[in-house]
Amino acid sequence: MNFEEKTKRELELMGVDTSPTSIVHDLFIRKHVDLISPIFEKVESYLERMDFTDYDKVSPEDMRRWAGNFLLAPREGEKSRGVIRLYFGNPVNITVREGTIFTTLTGLRFKNQAQVKVDADEMVSYTTGIYYYVDVDVVSEGVGETQNLEAGTSFTCSDPTIASMALRIENTVKFQGGEDPETPQELYNRLRHSLAVRSLANDPSIQTVIRDAFPAVTKIYTVPTGSEEMFRDRLMVDINGSPTEVRVGNKTDIYVATSHTISRTVTVYNQEKRKIPFGYNCPTFVQEGIKDVVFKVLNVYPVDSSGTTGIPLTEWRYQQKLHHENSIYQDGYLIINDENYIYSEEEDAAPPFYFAVEYIGSDIIADIQALIHDPSKRMPVGDQLIKGFSLTLLRGTIVYSGDVSEAVANQAMIKFIEEFEGGTLELSDIIGMLRDIGATRVVLPIELLLEKANGDLVPLNTKEEGHDVYNFGPSEMCLLHPYLFAIVNM
Repeated sequence: MNFEEKTKRELELMGVDTSPTSIVHDLFIRKHVDLISPIFEKVESYLERMDFTDYDKVSPEDMRRWAGNFLLAPREGEKSRGVIRLYFGNPVNITVREGTIFTTLTGLRFKNQAQVKVDADEMVSYTTGIYYYVDVDVVSEGVGETQNLEAGTSFTCSDPTIASMALRIENTVKFQGGEDPETPQELYNRLRHSLAVRSLANDPSIQTVIRDAFPAVTKIYTVPTGSEEMFRDRLMVDINGSPTEVRVGNKTDIYVATSHTISRTVTVYNQEKRKIPFGYNCPTFVQEGIKDVVFKVLNVYPVDSSGTTGIPLTEWRYQQKLHHENSIYQDGYLIINDENYIYSEEEDAAPPFYFAVEYIGSDIIADIQALIHDPSKRMPVGDQLIKGFSLTLLRGTIVYSGDVSEAVANQAMIKFIEEFEGGTLELSDIIGMLRDIGATRVVLPIELLLEKANGDLVPLNTKEEGHDVYNFGPSEMCLLHPYLFAIVNM
């Protein structure tokens, strides 16, 4: 209703004739509307802008002003970072100057942050197949998830010398870190959480404090003292000669997931033991120590004195401290049971040996725990533990037919799992996703396995009734197995 209609209605309610031929219309309403209507519309626009729940009408400037009322600022997005590899047919002297631009075929631009200089003698050591190479760290000029390029993306170089010498330029590992700018709705939800007291006394405040400090965190699940899932507060005590479970302490488990997990390989020495400390802050052969929280060990390889890596071992297991898994207090151990690396005369003894260990983990858990321990944010007499979600890896092969390429199908599956927020995973949803991207047929039966954190394998297939769905627990997260999962075009 515009201002003129509003004025007429109010007069009509008082019994005044407001028809177009009336004296009131000619002498009052027209002049009143001309004079007051601009002021009325201005006031209405302010009222609309004050209604932050109407997301489509919020401008970036209004977002900044609203957030400022809560001592917050809209997130402007994050740039992506990664490594670009330059391939050469022969060892060459090469200098990649700071600020050199690398551009994708779609026009995305990436800049190297520091000069890289390699001479021909040094490049002799950097080989892959028939090529010699040099790696350059780059950061995107733009922000957003579109900057997180998949491995194998091709680039051109702004330096004509490099462009003429390099046989090809591409990234070997997916770029990470790019985050989209915050939408008005996302900011609104964050502002609502920020109304909670900014200590770590409850779930809303925990969500606010952690998400504000670590934008890469995508999911938080809290388990408070006394809940069914909390085990750290349970003690068995003797009461009148009878073992009795009691709950002690103000403890909270805080599970966090981020926009990416990391995969690394480190070399460790077994010190003549087959039980090797392995996890956060544990020593390694070359590095100062593991600074990641280890979620899951994927492979263990023997390494001889020359540095040659052998075939992966099959008899080993990884264990962590009970109820402290995937945290900085994980107290992890790698236990080697392969008969080639055990002394038979002593149960725990083994010949000294090096092992290359590949694992999935997180480089952010320790930083979040440090934030939680900050005296200005820590809950008094509270014991709050940051933990990574328990990883369940999806294994197996899905076969389909259609014009869509395997690369596109696998990328769609990666996105499907990344956007899966937990709850029930159904094979019918995966089949539907493949058909949506162009698969004309998905071969049945599908036979997959879910490898749980403890190593147990759970069937996920279309052959057995009831096995085509899996219900994830609230602290459980799904990932595709990096080696044992594939989608194949028949």
